[in-house]
Amino acid sequence: MTEKIFDYTITSLDWARNHLDIAAIEKAVVLLEDAQAIEFFGHGASGIVASDAQQKFPLFGTPCGAQLDSHQQIMAASMMRPGDVAVAISNTGRTRSILEVARTARSRGAKVIGVTGSVSPLAAECDVALIVETLDNTNIFTPTISRIAALVVVDVLSTAIALRRGDEHQQRFREMKRRLNELRFEGEP
Repeated sequence: MTEKIFDYTITSLDWARNHLDIAAIEKAVVLLEDAQAIEFFGHGASGIVASDAQQKFPLFGTPCGAQLDSHQQIMAASMMRPGDVAVAISNTGRTRSILEVARTARSRGAKVIGVTGSVSPLAAECDVALIVETLDNTNIFTPTISRIAALVVVDVLSTAIALRRGDEHQQRFREMKRRLNELRFEGEP
């Protein structure tokens, strides 16, 4: 079972990588790099991806939030403005509240990036759609490949932005990492 799940995950991630639109990734990186503020939106497994992204992106000096509650999502999307970027995450691309968040953010002048598993209603609501297609199926014991693939895409986006930042940012980042390391025990506590 262990080998089968690892093999299935690796095969599906490879499938997602080979079907990812690199031009769309580049467009998303440009939007995120220039954003005045970023809000990440998702529910369930997609909410986990939104939370992970919210942990990474503030490291680039951009205010970020990750809204997981549908009421908070509409509130945050309603307060967005031109220069802001909303990242709506939904593997199915059919979650009503996430679609409403995308529409609301766009109506306020924000750019919207969608992370979805197929050409979906969410993709149609976005300025940039990142189609993260996987080999997911609905068997009860099948791992959630779509979440893993979306997490990898978040890593791709955040790494691309980190590499575009200047030396001053790189130095601040190294200092932050050094301080985090100081919080850890060396050897036996």
